[in-house]
Amino acid sequence: MNWDQSTWDSGFWDQPSDYFSPPKQPNNRTKMKRQVYYPSRIGDQVNWLDNYSVKLPLHGPTLGVIAADITASVNDAKYANYVLGTWLSAVRNFSPSTTDAVDDVLTNSGRCRCSSTRWMS
Repeated sequence: MNWDQSTWDSGFWDQPSDYFSPPKQPNNRTKMKRQVYYPSRIGDQVNWLDNYSVKLPLHGPTLGVIAADITASVNDAKYANYVLGTWLSAVRNFSPSTTDAVDDVLTNSGRCRCSSTRWMS
């Protein structure tokens, strides 16, 4: 038998020690149900943003929010309210007529028979 084939070192000394690893603490906490404060529907978001932009200037200073942050946040809420409400509605109403106008120009089926589009027909 060779010197390195003995069983005196069965791999026990090659294992890392548990001395330096922290003991695992049992997780006794239960998970809370997530409360969604921002609505998922666009129509509800418009109302939420409107309410936010009205209430933040009233309650923000009490909560310790500085005036510049309140102003910036209110401006962002008003802009998002405009985009989700007025602008998005206008784009959705205008979109079909825009597509029809582009089709009329490209297929030359509109009323205007301009000389600049004769190359397409």
